[in-house]
Amino acid sequence: MTARTTTPPRWRRALGCSGVLLALGATAMGCDGCGDPQDGTVADGGVSSAPLGVVEPWTLGATRRQPALALPPPCVSRADSLRGVLSRETRIAAAPHTLGQALVAEGGSLPTWRRDATGRMVMAHGRTRVTPMPWLGGDRPLVAHAAAVDLWLAGPGARRAEGGASWLWRAGRWERLAGGHVEARDIACAGTGCAVIATPLGGQAGSKGGGATVLVGRADEPLHSWERFDVATDQPQVVPLGVASIDTVGEDDWQVTASLRDELRVRYYRLGRGKPPELQAVVGAPARVLDATARPGPMALTAPRIDPAAPCAPDAGGVTLATPEGEERLRSALPAQRGVLRTLTHGVLALWSAPSRCDGREQTIYGAVLRPTGPPVAPVTPLAEGDDYAVAATGDQVDLWVVRDRTVTWVRARCPLPP
Repeated sequence: MTARTTTPPRWRRALGCSGVLLALGATAMGCDGCGDPQDGTVADGGVSSAPLGVVEPWTLGATRRQPALALPPPCVSRADSLRGVLSRETRIAAAPHTLGQALVAEGGSLPTWRRDATGRMVMAHGRTRVTPMPWLGGDRPLVAHAAAVDLWLAGPGARRAEGGASWLWRAGRWERLAGGHVEARDIACAGTGCAVIATPLGGQAGSKGGGATVLVGRADEPLHSWERFDVATDQPQVVPLGVASIDTVGEDDWQVTASLRDELRVRYYRLGRGKPPELQAVVGAPARVLDATARPGPMALTAPRIDPAAPCAPDAGGVTLATPEGEERLRSALPAQRGVLRTLTHGVLALWSAPSRCDGREQTIYGAVLRPTGPPVAPVTPLAEGDDYAVAATGDQVDLWVVRDRTVTWVRARCPLPP
């Protein structure tokens, strides 16, 4: 495996269309649609020429009879849970470390789920506030928030009119990330910096090699000034997984840990300015990888592959938390469909959802707080039944949104874990 880094000039600010030009190898980058104000998406996560509507604000309030929703020990409520009634089928997503805000999509599911209104919602007791923001990436959109400069990013998504080119939405504008067959897998921000991990830029469709490209830079600087790191391998099964962590180490400098996976393991690469990517850790993961993080240490949340002939096999239930030191099995009755890891001050919160009963549509959300080395603090807790959920955590504070039966519950918790 080889790796290289390409360093552009120091972060510089560009004006007009030059701010969205990105020359990457043989990939031709143009300025067509530079600053395109259209805010549309289509069902497959691409950018459409037709804008979508903006979701209606919610009205959230405390109820005398709170819906059944448990918290995994040692989590406790830090404020009243609020509940609202939804007028339409709703999906929800959150930036992993931003409290009190979520990305919301509304639509219908006949014959398949298709959204027709989206927006970023600022939570409140009473009427929420909504601003336009696209939902890119199917049911699980890519969304990040650079808190220090208060910029939200979404995507990238493929724009059909541009031959599948990847576009990033930032602060109400579209910016072209790359042309050709490039697929972004994750985006994350910390402070003023952001990172995007994608399939190798400049590569041609059908290439026999694997690997990833990571772009890192200031959230408020043009994409062409972002630093580019390439991790290349001749093994096509090695594909990008996510931005496992991003840390500020200077005013305009960051260290990023990128995760890549193959059929048997997750590999963690440390990326820093002026240095080639360095393999930091390898975690065994011979199953589906639901999420991965590098803080407080490299760990991956995995689930067994579901056998179509036996989708309710008891031995496939739950998830596994894998670290370089070993594995911890976290049980649920049926196989997990999706799951997330959220870093706490002194541990990790793991959430996942699985069918409530065999062959049923209802999902049960499970949770456990983990120590930095992986073991759970207490047995797995079934939190609630839900059609969709999202979670964000900063320090010991956790926000959890659960959508079920045309209602949404916003839970504000605190999960203190001693060092």
